[in-house]
Amino acid sequence: MTAVGNQLYSTADKSLKIWDIETMKHVSDLPEKIGLVKAIAYSKEKNLLITAAERTIMLWDVVSLTNVGYMKGYKEEIKALQLVPGTELLFAASKGTATSAGLMIYDLRKSALMYEKEKNQDIFSLAATDQHVFYGCRSHTVNPFCLNTYSSLPSL
Repeated sequence: MTAVGNQLYSTADKSLKIWDIETMKHVSDLPEKIGLVKAIAYSKEKNLLITAAERTIMLWDVVSLTNVGYMKGYKEEIKALQLVPGTELLFAASKGTATSAGLMIYDLRKSALMYEKEKNQDIFSLAATDQHVFYGCRSHTVNPFCLNTYSSLPSL
């Protein structure tokens, strides 16, 4: 789930439902089936809702509720999304394998993948500050990623 203004976005039955927080009533759905959504993020800078369903990241215009872009190509299911506050950097997490990364970093201005990291690491949660993105791994570690140097720091 994520809240934007007085609206709450939640997933149900392979769609995205929109609720009015003040009235606690369902007001709308995204117009198409999008798959089982595992993660949602909101870009205030672009007024975009970002969903991760199975192996695809979709970008949605919040006003028109239309799809305005895709990011595809994952070998594993996406488990978490995190936007970095005050930037247009989007982090996506999944199960890294010998041939695919568990942590992907996108530039939303270009809808392009900038950086891949953590092969063979199963990442299931993300959190961000203005200086770091933290990713939680199945190996029971929390790993900080420094946004100033684009490098990983020792695990917590």
